[in-house]
Amino acid sequence: MLSAMKVYPPDITLNSTMVEIYEAYTDYNNMMKLVEDMMCYIATEVAGKAEIKFGKELIKLTPPCNEYTCVTQSKKAVASTSRAIQMLTRCGLR
Repeated sequence: MLSAMKVYPPDITLNSTMVEIYEAYTDYNNMMKLVEDMMCYIATEVAGKAEIKFGKELIKLTPPCNEYTCVTQSKKAVASTSRAIQMLTRCGLR
């Protein structure tokens, strides 16, 4: 079931946007497919294509989407921070 409380004209810019979706008796994979398909459909209906521009970046919304877990992103952040600390230490700034 997908429902909307209010429909805003396309020229209205909202400060925040939220989508809430629920399907009983399903698993993670089915929910991911449902959300990916829904986002692709909405983008195509609104923008005429399944991609949006965010700043200079073009984001493609065609399934399957890239998945980012908290663990993966945390490891990247730690590695990046570690490299920065090593560089500062080598330069004598730490």
